[in-house]
Amino acid sequence: RYLSVQEAGRRRAIQRRAATLIQAQWRATVTSKRFTASVEATIILQRAFRGVIVRAEIGQLSSKARIIQVAWRMFQLKMTASIEAVTLLQRVLRGAKVRAEIELLSYNARIIQATLRMFQLRMKYKYSIRCI
Repeated sequence: RYLSVQEAGRRRAIQRRAATLIQAQWRATVTSKRFTASVEATIILQRAFRGVIVRAEIGQLSSKARIIQVAWRMFQLKMTASIEAVTLLQRVLRGAKVRAEIELLSYNARIIQATLRMFQLRMKYKYSIRCI
């Protein structure tokens, strides 16, 4: 069977349209896949870049935290040294006070002892005069 020229032309037109439609669908599919791949790649790049930025910020915060920790430790050391210095000063002052009190007590004890000896000598002398 031979088709008429008109029918053959219509068939070719339908085939061209079908081919054009298939090609358009294929290009749309390829373009969609490329677009999806580029979106995914963009997301991966953004995620990586954000990770780099966050790690850098964490590094800066860590270094600032270390600076604060060092300052706090130095403050604690200074306070400990101050407390030790105050304790030493108190110890020295208390020692001096106690030594002064001991010296005063010793002086008073010597006076009492001397007075007692004088009293005993007088009593001995009075007794010896009476006996004569």
